[in-house]
Amino acid sequence: MKWILGLFLALLPLQVSATTFFPEDKTLLNSYSHESQFLMDESIVIEQPVQGDVFCMGLNVTIDAPVYGDVLCAAKTISINAPVTGDIRLIALNTTVSADVQQRATIISSTLNINTGARLHSEWYVWSKKVVSQLFPDQERFIQLKPLFGFKTALSKQDYLYRLFQRYLISIASALTFAFILSAIFPKRIEDAYEQIIVKKRYTLLWGAWLAMGIPVLALLCIFTIIGIPIGFALLAIWLAFVYSAQLLAGGLLGHVLAQHFQPSKRRMLLLSPGIGIPLLWLFFYIPFIGWLFRLIAICIGFAGMWYGAESLMKRRVKVPWRT
Repeated sequence: MKWILGLFLALLPLQVSATTFFPEDKTLLNSYSHESQFLMDESIVIEQPVQGDVFCMGLNVTIDAPVYGDVLCAAKTISINAPVTGDIRLIALNTTVSADVQQRATIISSTLNINTGARLHSEWYVWSKKVVSQLFPDQERFIQLKPLFGFKTALSKQDYLYRLFQRYLISIASALTFAFILSAIFPKRIEDAYEQIIVKKRYTLLWGAWLAMGIPVLALLCIFTIIGIPIGFALLAIWLAFVYSAQLLAGGLLGHVLAQHFQPSKRRMLLLSPGIGIPLLWLFFYIPFIGWLFRLIAICIGFAGMWYGAESLMKRRVKVPWRT
């Protein structure tokens, strides 16, 4: 009985300290801090920048604001979603890093997820059973994998080409949606634009380049004047919409040229052209190092095509453009 009482008295300070450090189920840091933070709770969320180090212990730790210092945490689940200028030292069951870490990292975790938003600038020493990486190959060279409790670390890499293919499918799906809508609303104008681009192919690229560069220059000149600021921003917004539409028109033109070999009806050719040309043109956009050049040429051709379509509309004096 005496030893039980003695054990109780010996553990009493720990009970008091636990009550002191865990007054609530959640600690929310929602004000800017100019000093280091020592946090202990079941759930810890940092929503405002910390000008110092962060020392934390709990079940779930989430860092959603920049930390201008080191991060030392032990928890069941740790998520770093904001930049850390110092080192990070983490012990957790599940760890997720989705932000820039400017210094070294030491991570002991059963599962480590490194998302696309993460940026590595120095060595990462990782003891983990499984590492799921969405980093580019030049970033993964910083990671030094170590076995955890005798288990060899398995790097489950989401391949760069696979992620690129996902982006490609999403981009062509949205592009085809808008292209089919425009083809249904302005069929005659788009057909005239295709014909004019083919007939005036010598001047199309130069004329399109002049239009593509002239509109933003005019918008900037308007922004420099106090009165023209709203007009300038409106022109920039219109220009951005035209840039996307120009790429759609260039893709449709490529499909139009290819579809002519099958010799279907003009109406059917107009509807098939985006479905053929846009996926093919978008492939050229994703070619490393020179994809931007194909995109630039497509934008210039598309701007010229939109001008030809508007010119045809003005000549025919059509008030409702979707009535052919």
